Amino acid sequence: MIAASFLFACMGVCVKFAAQTHSAVEITFYRSFISLILMFGLVRLNGVSLATVHWRWQVTRGTVGFIALFSYFYAITLLPLATAVTLNYTSAIFLALYLGFAGMQLRKGIMGALVLGLVGVVLLLKPTMNADQLIGLGSGIMAGMAYFSVRELGARGEPEMRTVFYFSLVSSVGAGAWLLFSDIHAVDLRSGLLLLGVACFATVAQLAMTRAYTRGK
Repeated sequence: MIAASFLFACMGVCVKFAAQTHSAVEITFYRSFISLILMFGLVRLNGVSLATVHWRWQVTRGTVGFIALFSYFYAITLLPLATAVTLNYTSAIFLALYLGFAGMQLRKGIMGALVLGLVGVVLLLKPTMNADQLIGLGSGIMAGMAYFSVRELGARGEPEMRTVFYFSLVSSVGAGAWLLFSDIHAVDLRSGLLLLGVACFATVAQLAMTRAYTRGK
């Protein structure tokens, strides 16, 4: 999880610089499509089957994850990077809430931490919340839901590589369809390296994060 957090931070830096020349939906597409290619090669190399009986969970995880991903990238283009990352990391608070709603017994200490975390979010946003901050908070809410799906897929025995592959596939289709109605900017050497950095950092981070939520508390 620490490795995933570090790599997601590196991804965020690349997104912030790439946003100078590309829209959030473009960055989402390149991040997803390059990751899809990388994951397909990794799946084939490791002999992992792409067939799954849990396709509903995979589609749900992919769809919610795509919305969370785009919201996060869009928030990065609008907000200071530290603020966007902090709001996105409220996903841990919402994940705990989802687990509580799903029937997991939450200790008093965890409940206290949740309340403190939610108070922290209010202090960060201040009494007057603007649309940009709400988008950042929305990315955290949706990411928490996506991580809940990741946890459920892991509990059902789905390999990490398969889950990340389908997330990349659904996100590529979603962002690709959106691009049909959006402006597409040319990719030069600098922006190409930044977009490649976004995808590579994100792919390895997703693998690390998926394993953490699958096998850890």
